[in-house]
Amino acid sequence: MKIRLKEDDEAQRKRLLDIYDHVGEITGKIVAMDDPLPGQLHRSIPDFQETLKCHEEKLKHSTCPVAIAGRLSFLKIFFL
Repeated sequence: MKIRLKEDDEAQRKRLLDIYDHVGEITGKIVAMDDPLPGQLHRSIPDFQETLKCHEEKLKHSTCPVAIAGRLSFLKIFFL
């Protein structure tokens, strides 16, 4: 069994970025509406667009943190 952590991480990041792009487009359309809905969005989720952009920037970085734990002997645990 080959472990493909990096490839899986990159694929998941790409999927999330696609979703974030889609949500950003929809949010932009909601904000541009001449309706009370944009005000409700800002009251429900303050700074939604800024938060979305912040998370999107974090996803664009290619770091792939991995924690591996195991047991050496009774009550001894190691982390890599």
